[in-house]
Amino acid sequence: MTPWINRRIPIRPIWAWFWHFALCHRAALAGTAFGLLLLNVRWRFSGHFEFGFLVWNLFLAWLPLGFSELLALRLKQEPWLRPANLALGVAWLLFFPNAPYLLTDVLHWHPRRDAPPWLDLTLLLHFALLGTALGFASLRVVRRVVAARCGPWVAHGFTVAVLLAASFGIYLGRFQRWNSWSVLTAPDRLSADILSRFFWPWEHPRTWGFTLAMTGLLLTLWSAWNSGGRSPRRWPRIASPAANRSSA
Repeated sequence: MTPWINRRIPIRPIWAWFWHFALCHRAALAGTAFGLLLLNVRWRFSGHFEFGFLVWNLFLAWLPLGFSELLALRLKQEPWLRPANLALGVAWLLFFPNAPYLLTDVLHWHPRRDAPPWLDLTLLLHFALLGTALGFASLRVVRRVVAARCGPWVAHGFTVAVLLAASFGIYLGRFQRWNSWSVLTAPDRLSADILSRFFWPWEHPRTWGFTLAMTGLLLTLWSAWNSGGRSPRRWPRIASPAANRSSA
């Protein structure tokens, strides 16, 4: 048997996958380029990179989309219960809140002297909407897999559950300052922080108030994102004025 280190790595399929991924999400790539352009313009105005954290947050928002595409690709040929597939599913779920998390970066907006307020507001809103769109794109990929395996009603419930869990994760990231990788770096403290909010929910009204409000916002955005531009299959027939006169 050939040792793993001597095996030939299929470079061409990897690059083909990246090329296909870029073509499928070229609009998001264009949005990313425009966001980086806005950051550069903002840097030209102020002379310092105050909103540089948006680049890292947007990178984290791209990760669940990559995980979801890889998972869907593997599940076309393999069953669910494979260690690699389960790992991809868990990674997607852990990193998914990082995408809509950019909505909360709008809290960083306030009038500054070093740049026009409209520029900062445009910058933050652009990254917020782009990150949310990336998250929804990844959710759509996984939702299609769930719908194909389990049916549309399970897929609807799955969507609501994921957005609810993501809203709770956004709270943990924004206010408790936990990260997706805290599951590995500090599992004991993270588990204690989460369980305390489930066992004694009345002591954490801000947690559940924020989670429910954010869930409602994400569900509204998700519905608008999926139904935009969709028209009814059959429009009712409207009689012409001549037909109305003849019938009278």
